[in-house]
Amino acid sequence: MIDNLYKQRSYARCVGEGFGFLADNLKMVTKVMGPYFLIASVLLVMYNAVNTHINVSDLAGKEVATEEVVADITLLLMVVAAYCLAYRRMYIMLKRLCSTSEKPNNINKVYKIFFGHLGKITGTSLLALFGVIVMSAVMYLPFVIATNTYLGSVEAEVNFGDTIQIPTYGYVMMFVVCTLCYTVINLFSVAFFATLLFLYGDMKGDIKEQENEKTAFNR
Repeated sequence: MIDNLYKQRSYARCVGEGFGFLADNLKMVTKVMGPYFLIASVLLVMYNAVNTHINVSDLAGKEVATEEVVADITLLLMVVAAYCLAYRRMYIMLKRLCSTSEKPNNINKVYKIFFGHLGKITGTSLLALFGVIVMSAVMYLPFVIATNTYLGSVEAEVNFGDTIQIPTYGYVMMFVVCTLCYTVINLFSVAFFATLLFLYGDMKGDIKEQENEKTAFNR
């Protein structure tokens, strides 16, 4: 697939191909990456809930239980491990689009390629990142509403001893909403990495052309 994507020649084309890949293969990406991102999102929401309660209690001068600190650190480590596993799976998925012959065998050559195309890498990455942020902003709205509701409930309980809390189904609903938002936002990130993959194909095209020109000139 990458062999057919040389000569994109522009930031917008590489970004367009990356986002087009996500749109055209959304079902496949969701099937492959969905379970990994879902697990990571569940752990991340749990960590945020525990961490929020600890921070609010600390600001209010309340004693924080050791069990809460242990749970906070444990969840954080689990979140990091889950995302490492998820992005490792994404790496394998995207790597299958490249032929084995494209694997670099010289680390110095990799750095040379990187610095030789630093401007294009930076420009394309920023443009792709902006696209992901715009797409994610829509999903952040319900997430922010749910998070602020939970934060307000915790603050009222810790600072003022408010016994009127959100109903149990409300917490369940917020948990589900936040988890789904995180999962979808994580799926959007596939477009960013796919863009870098197409950019890689473009840089390989540049290098092949330069090598062909040198070979023709030496003849």
